[in-house]
Amino acid sequence: MNKDIHKEEKEEKEEKEEKEEKEEKEEKEEKEEKKEKEEKEEKEEKDIKQKKSIFRLFFKNVSKIICYQIIFIFLLTLLYCKYNNYSDTLIYFVFGTFISIIFIALIIFIKSFNILSSLAFNKKNYSFFINFCKNYTNFSEEKICILAFLIGLIWHLLFPLIALYYVKDYIKDSIKTQNAYIKAFIIFIIYSLLNIYIIDSFKIYNKSLELTKTEFNIIITSIILTFIVLMYYFESIKNSI
Repeated sequence: MNKDIHKEEKEEKEEKEEKEEKEEKEEKEEKEEKKEKEEKEEKEEKDIKQKKSIFRLFFKNVSKIICYQIIFIFLLTLLYCKYNNYSDTLIYFVFGTFISIIFIALIIFIKSFNILSSLAFNKKNYSFFINFCKNYTNFSEEKICILAFLIGLIWHLLFPLIALYYVKDYIKDSIKTQNAYIKAFIIFIIYSLLNIYIIDSFKIYNKSLELTKTEFNIIITSIILTFIVLMYYFESIKNSI
């Protein structure tokens, strides 16, 4: 009798232990599943934020950032020229505006090294790039900011040089018109006034790069003078063909 009772107690104890072990295992699995779910949600949220940052940069502010704006116009024009006849006025304006703005932007870029390579500036404007590099490289945030600066510096230097090299071919194949440089200059002035007074594009640069009013005026004057020199150069190419 005592044996049976003892056996029953033992079986009950084992059953209880087994039940507790099973519950503990289920609880552990539940916690792991919950943790995994939270990590997945956190990753998805991070991806969404990154996509939003990219969207904000390339769609919300692109219309106000002159460098992106003029690159878009330039590439769109090259695409148009590939499939349609085009006048020299169009080439004068697009190539002249593109080269003069990007070239002067290069000088401002170098001058503003401390701001453009700072962690605060890049976190505010290019957080998606920092997150991307952190995921795929071992660089520190400071090194990533320097890398972002160097990439910007290279394309500000390389793009106008490429445009300057190929402009002769476009002028050669264009429809020749009278006073193309004057027409192009008028369109350029209208484009500049539109950006200064209507779109307020330059206010972004004044605020982000901490430009003074004098520096701003020097930049505008430099862009206009560079454009005039380019008009003279383009016209000399046309006359030599």
